[in-house]
Amino acid sequence: MTSYYMDRYLKNQTFYKIQSQSIIDNPDQRIVDDISSFTGTSLAFSLTLFNAAVDLISFSNILYGIYPPLFVVLLVYSIGGTAISVLLGRL
Repeated sequence: MTSYYMDRYLKNQTFYKIQSQSIIDNPDQRIVDDISSFTGTSLAFSLTLFNAAVDLISFSNILYGIYPPLFVVLLVYSIGGTAISVLLGRL
């Protein structure tokens, strides 16, 4: 990803235009830092979603094995609570 953006940065004399204007300090370092931050944050977010999905599946199986009607009630409750939160968040 870094090489892709650095190639685009050096293409069509973009680098020289930015350097000649002296508006941005160390633009190449900023590109590298932003890409590093983006990939780190994306990886952490993906792992969090994966962990939540695994937890949901695991605990749903355990709860369903203990008492299936309670599983259905809690599923409806959680979906309803999420829907209400989304609707209130849009107000």
